[in-house]
Amino acid sequence: MPFEKNNTWGQGRPKARHTILAEKMREAVVDAVNEKLPELLDAKFDLALGHYETKDQKKVYKTAPDANSIQYLLNQVIGKALEKVEMDNPAQREELEKVRENIKQWIIQKEPSAFIS
Repeated sequence: MPFEKNNTWGQGRPKARHTILAEKMREAVVDAVNEKLPELLDAKFDLALGHYETKDQKKVYKTAPDANSIQYLLNQVIGKALEKVEMDNPAQREELEKVRENIKQWIIQKEPSAFIS
């Protein structure tokens, strides 16, 4: 039977066996992580903060704080920092500048309340 608009007789293409297996494996991993979430978060914080003793009113680290763990935790809370992209192509740079100017003009024309939900 050919495709007909708004048909209700089919559910689309069946999922491949490897797709079904991947979905089940992903679900099992999510369940396992959810069970251990408090311990995993504690471990991530331990990595981020490091382990230290206080000697002569100074912190002496046994394990140094891990910058990657700190960055990961910050990214989860406040989002990843914007990254600068260099463009060597003058035509692309010019086009991007036009888009940027159009967006700027659009924002200027909007009421401030349009940006607050």
